[in-house]
Formats: sequence, structure tokens, C-alpha cells
Amino acid sequence: MNRQIRTVEDVLILLDGLFTPDADRWTPKGADWWDRFYADRDRGVPFFVDKPDESLVGHLERGLLTGGRALDLGCGPGRNALHLAAHGYEVDAVDLSPAALAWAEDRAADHATPPRFHQGDIFTVDLPHEQYDLIYDSGCLHHLPPHRRISYLALLARRLAPAATSPSPPSPPATAVSSPTPSSTAGAGWRADSPTPQTTCATSSPTWRRSRSARCASSRPSPRCSGWTSC
Repeated sequence: MNRQIRTVEDVLILLDGLFTPDADRWTPKGADWWDRFYADRDRGVPFFVDKPDESLVGHLERGLLTGGRALDLGCGPGRNALHLAAHGYEVDAVDLSPAALAWAEDRAADHATPPRFHQGDIFTVDLPHEQYDLIYDSGCLHHLPPHRRISYLALLARRLAPAATSPSPPSPPATAVSSPTPSSTAGAGWRADSPTPQTTCATSSPTWRRSRSARCASSRPSPRCSGWTSC
């Protein structure tokens, strides 16, 4: 019997240990697997292409995302983080894989205001800011096992800034955006079960804190959007 269980986090760590090492994609021990995944930059992996998610482009073009501090969870080679930085965001981007981040740094070399890249897991990484106006996740969340969804929701609650207010025009609310494309630092909070990869959900932090309901901000129409389910 483990007598060191004192907190919920202790229980979650215990559950982490029930998975075989080769199944680990979310703790620091999973970094080697992701390094091997990113080792060949010429592989025909769709998200190896240096282009941002279509949904992210759509959110920016429609004025749904208008700047501030952004946190990219599971940034991989940095394609979305770089796009956000090019559109005025101050970006911190996190990934488990040193190989992915080395690739991201190479891509960022010619950018005037590149993101800050951080190697580590999303739950324990040391970041320069406590809270962010935008949290972007392109496939990170679905690599977490179910029990770590608790940690992911707590992360959003801790890291999303409250909606700022100003006379005119009003500041946009803090937003979490998830796009179901694989990345290398895991997370879970919504179920990414949409048949349309470009469709995402965005939640404003005041609404989330009051009712945990999500408002749909997708680039395409969706038949449903409720609770923490990706629409």
C-alpha cells in the first residue's frame, strides 16, 4: 500500500505509472518518443508543413483573435506559434520534444518577433507569465490519458486570464482554442471527435468559470457544441 498519497496530484501520478513506458506521450519520459517522431523532417506528415491550422487562420481573419499574450500547448515545430506571433501576439510555446523545438527555432530565425519556446510538459513547465489571453492547442489534448483531463481543466482555469474591460472598444475575452491535430505535448479537456478537422471550440473564461459551457467559434458550421465537447 502506498502511504505517500496525500493529494489528488499524488493519485494522478500513481495512475500515470500504470501505463507501460512505450505508451507515455505526456510526461517528460515521453520526450524520446517524440524526438524519434520528429527526427526526419522530410517525412510526409501533414502537420510537418510550415503552415498554420486553417481554423486558426480563419479565427484571425474573422477578428475573433485580436492579440495579447498567447500560450501554445504542444507546439511541435512551431507553425501555429509563429503565425500567432506574426499577428501581434506575445507567444510562449511549449513542447516535450527537444527535436521539435530545435526545428521550431530554425523556422523562427527570420522572424522579427519570434515566440519563446519552452521544453517541458505542459503542467510543470516554467513560463514567464502566469496567465494568457489565448491558449491554443492543436492536437495536444488527445494524447493525455483520461485521468489527466482533470489536470488539463485545472491548467486552463489557472492560465486563462479573466476578460479585460476597457471603455471602447472592449477588450476580447481570454480564450482557449483547440484544434484536433496531433502534437507532442498531451492535453485533454474536450473530446476531439469532430469529422471536420477545421472545426474548433473557443471558450471565454468568464463563461467557463460561471457555467463551464462552451461557445462555438468554428470556421465551419457544426451540428452541435455543448459543454466540453469539441464541436
